[in-house]
Amino acid sequence: MKKHTRLTFGLLATLMLSACGGTPTTDLYVLRPSDSASLRCTPPMAIQIDRPVAAEEFASKKIAVMFSDSHLNYYTGAGWASSFPDQLRDYLQQDFLNHDGITLATDDTADSKKLRTLSITIQEAFVENPDAPRVHLRMVAVLHDGEHVLKQVRINEVVTPTENHMPEIVAAFDQAAANSSAKIRDALHLRCK
Repeated sequence: MKKHTRLTFGLLATLMLSACGGTPTTDLYVLRPSDSASLRCTPPMAIQIDRPVAAEEFASKKIAVMFSDSHLNYYTGAGWASSFPDQLRDYLQQDFLNHDGITLATDDTADSKKLRTLSITIQEAFVENPDAPRVHLRMVAVLHDGEHVLKQVRINEVVTPTENHMPEIVAAFDQAAANSSAKIRDALHLRCK
Protein backbone atom coordinates (compact mmCIF):
# COMPACT_ATOMS: atom_id res chain seq x y z
CA MET A 1 0.00 0.00 0.00
CA LYS A 2 2.87 2.37 0.80
CA LYS A 3 4.51 1.81 -2.59
CA HIS A 4 1.22 2.53 -4.32
CA THR A 5 0.84 5.75 -2.31
CA ARG A 6 4.42 6.85 -3.10
CA LEU A 7 3.94 6.04 -6.77
CA THR A 8 0.65 7.97 -6.89
CA PHE A 9 2.18 10.92 -5.03
CA GLY A 10 5.21 10.90 -7.35
CA LEU A 11 2.98 10.82 -10.42
CA LEU A 12 0.84 13.67 -9.09
CA ALA A 13 3.94 15.74 -8.24
CA THR A 14 5.33 15.18 -11.73
CA LEU A 15 2.03 16.21 -13.31
CA MET A 16 1.85 19.29 -11.07
CA LEU A 17 5.39 20.34 -12.02
CA SER A 18 4.60 19.84 -15.70
CA ALA A 19 1.40 21.87 -15.37
CA CYS A 20 3.27 24.70 -13.63
CA GLY A 21 5.87 24.83 -16.38
CA GLY A 22 8.57 23.25 -14.20
CA THR A 23 10.82 20.47 -15.37
CA PRO A 24 10.14 17.11 -13.73
CA THR A 25 13.15 15.58 -12.04
CA THR A 26 14.77 12.42 -13.32
CA ASP A 27 15.83 9.65 -10.96
CA LEU A 28 19.34 8.49 -11.93
CA TYR A 29 20.49 4.91 -11.48
CA VAL A 30 23.83 3.10 -11.59
CA LEU A 31 24.76 -0.52 -12.11
CA ARG A 32 26.49 -1.77 -8.99
CA PRO A 33 28.00 -5.21 -8.33
CA SER A 34 27.24 -6.84 -5.00
CA ASP A 35 29.79 -6.52 -2.23
CA SER A 36 30.45 -10.23 -2.17
CA ALA A 37 33.54 -11.65 -0.53
CA SER A 38 36.62 -11.48 -2.69
CA LEU A 39 37.31 -14.67 -4.62
CA ARG A 40 40.70 -15.91 -5.77
CA CYS A 41 40.96 -16.56 -9.51
CA THR A 42 43.57 -18.56 -11.39
CA PRO A 43 45.56 -18.05 -13.45
CA PRO A 44 46.34 -14.41 -12.53
CA MET A 45 45.55 -12.11 -15.43
CA ALA A 46 45.78 -8.40 -16.20
CA ILE A 47 43.02 -7.17 -18.49
CA GLN A 48 42.12 -3.83 -19.97
CA ILE A 49 38.38 -3.35 -20.44
CA ASP A 50 37.57 -1.02 -23.31
CA ARG A 51 34.50 1.17 -23.24
CA PRO A 52 31.76 -0.98 -24.80
CA VAL A 53 30.30 0.08 -28.13
CA ALA A 54 26.56 0.07 -28.70
CA ALA A 55 23.97 1.08 -31.25
CA GLU A 56 22.71 4.63 -30.73
CA GLU A 57 19.46 3.51 -29.09
CA PHE A 58 21.38 1.74 -26.30
CA ALA A 59 24.33 4.16 -25.99
CA SER A 60 22.71 7.00 -24.04
CA LYS A 61 21.67 7.70 -20.45
CA LYS A 62 18.10 6.73 -21.31
CA ILE A 63 16.63 3.40 -20.20
CA ALA A 64 15.21 1.79 -23.32
CA VAL A 65 11.87 0.00 -23.29
CA MET A 66 10.57 -2.25 -26.09
CA PHE A 67 6.81 -2.50 -26.56
CA SER A 68 5.03 -5.61 -27.86
CA ASP A 69 4.63 -4.04 -31.31
CA SER A 70 8.46 -3.74 -31.60
CA HIS A 71 8.26 -0.02 -30.87
CA LEU A 72 11.31 1.22 -28.91
CA ASN A 73 10.97 4.15 -26.53
CA TYR A 74 12.48 5.32 -23.23
CA TYR A 75 11.29 5.63 -19.65
CA THR A 76 10.52 9.17 -18.51
CA GLY A 77 11.54 10.29 -15.06
CA ALA A 78 14.34 7.70 -14.83
CA GLY A 79 17.69 7.23 -16.51
CA TRP A 80 21.29 6.08 -16.06
CA ALA A 81 23.71 8.36 -14.20
CA SER A 82 26.05 8.01 -17.21
CA SER A 83 25.67 6.37 -20.59
CA PHE A 84 24.81 2.66 -20.49
CA PRO A 85 28.15 1.60 -22.07
CA ASP A 86 29.97 3.53 -19.32
CA GLN A 87 27.73 1.90 -16.70
CA LEU A 88 28.51 -1.58 -18.04
CA ARG A 89 32.28 -0.94 -18.24
CA ASP A 90 32.33 0.44 -14.68
CA TYR A 91 30.30 -2.55 -13.48
CA LEU A 92 32.65 -5.07 -15.10
CA GLN A 93 35.76 -3.29 -13.82
CA GLN A 94 34.44 -3.26 -10.24
CA ASP A 95 33.21 -6.85 -10.46
CA PHE A 96 36.56 -8.06 -11.83
CA LEU A 97 38.39 -6.18 -9.05
CA ASN A 98 36.29 -8.11 -6.51
CA HIS A 99 38.18 -11.22 -7.65
CA ASP A 100 41.80 -11.63 -6.51
CA GLY A 101 44.06 -12.63 -9.36
CA ILE A 102 42.42 -10.26 -11.84
CA THR A 103 44.02 -6.87 -12.24
CA LEU A 104 42.95 -4.06 -14.51
CA ALA A 105 45.50 -2.64 -16.87
CA THR A 106 45.50 0.58 -18.83
CA ASP A 107 47.48 1.64 -21.88
CA ASP A 108 49.77 3.58 -19.53
CA THR A 109 50.45 0.77 -17.06
CA ALA A 110 50.77 -2.30 -19.26
CA ASP A 111 53.29 -3.60 -21.76
CA SER A 112 51.37 -3.23 -25.03
CA LYS A 113 52.84 -6.48 -26.35
CA LYS A 114 51.43 -8.42 -23.40
CA LEU A 115 48.25 -6.42 -22.88
CA ARG A 116 45.03 -8.40 -23.09
CA THR A 117 42.03 -6.27 -23.91
CA LEU A 118 38.37 -7.08 -23.46
CA SER A 119 36.20 -5.40 -26.10
CA ILE A 120 32.43 -5.53 -25.80
CA THR A 121 29.69 -4.81 -28.31
CA ILE A 122 26.28 -4.26 -26.70
CA GLN A 123 23.65 -5.55 -29.08
CA GLU A 124 20.61 -5.11 -26.82
CA ALA A 125 20.00 -3.41 -23.47
CA PHE A 126 16.32 -2.79 -22.92
CA VAL A 127 13.23 -3.59 -20.90
CA GLU A 128 10.69 -5.67 -22.76
CA ASN A 129 6.98 -4.93 -22.16
CA PRO A 130 6.60 -2.23 -19.48
CA ASP A 131 3.44 -3.90 -18.10
CA ALA A 132 5.25 -7.17 -17.29
CA PRO A 133 8.90 -6.17 -17.65
CA ARG A 134 11.85 -8.38 -18.53
CA VAL A 135 15.37 -7.00 -18.87
CA HIS A 136 17.31 -8.03 -21.98
CA LEU A 137 21.10 -7.70 -22.15
CA ARG A 138 22.78 -9.18 -25.20
CA MET A 139 26.44 -8.65 -26.07
CA VAL A 140 29.56 -10.07 -27.64
CA ALA A 141 32.75 -9.98 -25.55
CA VAL A 142 36.10 -10.46 -27.32
CA LEU A 143 39.45 -10.90 -25.58
CA HIS A 144 42.39 -10.03 -27.82
CA ASP A 145 46.06 -9.21 -27.52
CA GLY A 146 46.08 -6.51 -30.19
CA GLU A 147 46.93 -8.92 -32.99
CA HIS A 148 44.89 -12.04 -32.30
CA VAL A 149 41.45 -12.86 -30.98
CA LEU A 150 42.06 -15.09 -27.97
CA LYS A 151 38.46 -15.75 -26.99
CA GLN A 152 34.98 -14.67 -28.01
CA VAL A 153 31.81 -15.19 -26.00
CA ARG A 154 28.22 -14.36 -26.91
CA ILE A 155 25.97 -13.48 -24.01
CA ASN A 156 22.19 -13.27 -23.96
CA GLU A 157 20.68 -12.56 -20.53
CA VAL A 158 16.97 -12.17 -19.79
CA VAL A 159 16.04 -11.32 -16.19
CA THR A 160 12.55 -10.74 -14.79
CA PRO A 161 12.37 -8.05 -12.06
CA THR A 162 10.78 -9.04 -8.77
CA GLU A 163 8.32 -6.11 -9.12
CA ASN A 164 7.32 -3.63 -11.79
CA HIS A 165 9.08 -0.65 -10.18
CA MET A 166 12.22 1.11 -11.41
CA PRO A 167 14.51 0.08 -8.48
CA GLU A 168 13.62 -3.58 -9.12
CA ILE A 169 14.09 -3.11 -12.88
CA VAL A 170 17.56 -1.67 -12.22
CA ALA A 171 18.25 -4.62 -9.90
CA ALA A 172 17.36 -6.92 -12.82
CA PHE A 173 19.92 -5.03 -14.97
CA ASP A 174 22.43 -5.60 -12.14
CA GLN A 175 21.65 -9.34 -12.19
CA ALA A 176 22.01 -9.47 -15.99
CA ALA A 177 25.38 -7.70 -15.71
CA ALA A 178 26.48 -10.09 -12.92
CA ASN A 179 25.54 -13.13 -15.00
CA SER A 180 27.38 -11.64 -17.99
CA SER A 181 30.51 -10.94 -15.95
CA ALA A 182 30.53 -14.52 -14.62
CA LYS A 183 30.18 -15.91 -18.16
CA ILE A 184 33.07 -13.74 -19.36
CA ARG A 185 35.31 -14.95 -16.51
CA ASP A 186 34.27 -18.53 -17.28
CA ALA A 187 35.09 -18.11 -20.95
CA LEU A 188 38.52 -16.72 -20.04
CA HIS A 189 39.07 -19.85 -17.90
CA LEU A 190 39.42 -17.75 -14.76
CA ARG A 191 38.45 -20.27 -12.13
CA CYS A 192 37.38 -18.43 -9.00
CA LYS A 193 36.96 -19.96 -5.50
